[in-house]
Amino acid sequence: MKMFLDTCNVEAVRNAADTGLISGVTTNPTLAKKANRPDYRKMISEMCDISGLESVSAQAREDQNADGMFREGIELDAIFPGKIAVKLPMNPHGLTAAKLLRRKKEIHTNITLTFTPNQALLAMEAKVTFISYFMGRQEDKIREKHGEDPKAPSEAESYAISEIRRDLERMVSYKERYGSESKILAASVRDFTHVTLAADCGVDVISMPPEVFWDIFSDPLGLTEDGIKRFLKDREPLTS
Repeated sequence: MKMFLDTCNVEAVRNAADTGLISGVTTNPTLAKKANRPDYRKMISEMCDISGLESVSAQAREDQNADGMFREGIELDAIFPGKIAVKLPMNPHGLTAAKLLRRKKEIHTNITLTFTPNQALLAMEAKVTFISYFMGRQEDKIREKHGEDPKAPSEAESYAISEIRRDLERMVSYKERYGSESKILAASVRDFTHVTLAADCGVDVISMPPEVFWDIFSDPLGLTEDGIKRFLKDREPLTS
């Protein structure tokens, strides 16, 4: 499973990429606004220059028809040909543009805002590179639907997690059953439990915020840190 960062903070990506564990980045307008990067394409170019990254997802405008998205996809790919994955919405225009970009220009694509296995099947048929399943948004909506009090999570939380697991496992199963080359990407990751769940389900890629990436270096009980401190203390009397 490859690990991507989900951010428009270039410095955060540089810091994480120095570990050699990050393979790519996913971006979107919301993250660009959060990072105060109105110069979206310049930011994408800076991301592409970071050593070790294989893929940078750059999002096309959603209020276009397939032809408009196709043309913008070509422009985005030109920022760094071969490294860009053009993010397109899960709708007829987005999937048509994705298929055209792949067939006519061999440009990588990322279908975003995927929430059901049936949507994933459509994306596989369009031969997209990445299918982004939004775990966090799905969980929020399921909890809201079941009227859960966010301050006192209970049965709705378990139900939401089971639904997400079912969706991801089906997507992975469909990909394997039908020999699709599309990669299942777990997106909208909120915490380390989503990382574990995505890995359990066998996704190809997980894209997480920088803070979650650094969080998964630790264990909840602090045993790793305690162990390091003990080894350092026991090393003191050693002569070499």
